[in-house]
Parts: sequence; structure tokens; C-alpha cells
Amino acid sequence: MGLTRRGRMDHLTVRAEARPDATPDERAAAAGSLARAVKDSVGVSVTVDIIDPDTRERSVGKLRRFVESREQ
Repeated sequence: MGLTRRGRMDHLTVRAEARPDATPDERAAAAGSLARAVKDSVGVSVTVDIIDPDTRERSVGKLRRFVESREQ
């Protein structure tokens, strides 16, 4: 996840790995479904990027995948 600021608004991007057999249409549908689920449950609009399988570092304990890029 990455948090940036666009003008006065915070902007969150979520990156999720696709299943190995996912088609481009399935990836697009998954992105839309995930964005709606976050909006419905948390109330925050996000951009969802579906990336290739096995391209993210695997968790080894503490969350290290959140990137804060807002200027204070």
C-alpha cells in the first residue's frame, strides 16, 4: 500500500497479486471488487493495482509494505 497526497486529499493505492491463472478481465473485475469492498467497509476510496503473481516480498513478521509518501 502506498499513501500519497493529491492536492489537499490523501490518496491510497493498494497492490494485490493476481492468481497465476487470472485473465485480464478477471484482474480488472478483482480490482473493482476490492476497491468497492474497501469503500464499503472503511469508507475510503482507493486505487487498486493488480500485479503479477509472486512479485511482492513475502511477509516475515511486521508489516513492511506500507509506504508513507505524504509531505508533512
